[in-house]
Amino acid sequence: MACVNVLLAGAEGSGKTTFLKTIADVVVLSTDNGIVDTDPKAPAGAYSEFGRVRIDEAVTMSVYSPSPGVLDSMRNVLAGNMLGAVILVDRSSEEGFDDAQRLLKMFRARRKAPFVIALNKHNASDPAAEIAEARKRLRLDEGVPVILVSALDRGSLRNSLLALLFTALEGADTGG
Repeated sequence: MACVNVLLAGAEGSGKTTFLKTIADVVVLSTDNGIVDTDPKAPAGAYSEFGRVRIDEAVTMSVYSPSPGVLDSMRNVLAGNMLGAVILVDRSSEEGFDDAQRLLKMFRARRKAPFVIALNKHNASDPAAEIAEARKRLRLDEGVPVILVSALDRGSLRNSLLALLFTALEGADTGG
């Protein structure tokens, strides 16, 4: 069975913890709740969460979600063995898009890993318009998957992970 690492990134309040608790097949481990010892020198608000998701008989995903305070160092640790990233955007917040822009800039500068945008807290009255608006605000080309999710809906979260897996496989097929 292949186990691949996935980075779950997003601003504070974007729904990362709920995403992990909803999708994980095992209890979510968090340095914030005392399950794992933390570095006493770590900055306030520094935490990491982890969950494992079995996609099928052949693939399991280890999903890591470091706090924004430790994202850069954790991303470097995971980069060598990272399938890609799900960038979770709080659609209901202007700051959610600003933070997503910052994360996209960091990902593009450091490594050309595949990523998908997962729009959380969306208003599904016109999904196509929401996706088009997000694509425009984040300056994304058509090749970047934008998925509408609810951090409380396991099916939509699974779709975002599958979109990342398929994007990575397509990139490998084309040499990207």
